[in-house]
Amino acid sequence: MSDDPDLPITLADAVAIFFPGSATVATLRVEASRGRLEVFKIGRRLYTTRSAMRTMIELCRVPRVAPDHGNAAAPP
Repeated sequence: MSDDPDLPITLADAVAIFFPGSATVATLRVEASRGRLEVFKIGRRLYTTRSAMRTMIELCRVPRVAPDHGNAAAPP
């Protein structure tokens, strides 16, 4: 399999490459419907690219929150 970031890959291949054992094709379809994953259809199959997968992962990233250790001054 080529590592070309713009080479079309099936959603099943994308799951196997990026989320082995932890996501499904249905997960990627949901992300596509939410506008976070760019997909295109050839025949009856949906395709994406490695580049689009990396973009989706960045769009889905949860921002880091600074831990609150209760160091705020106690009210008087």
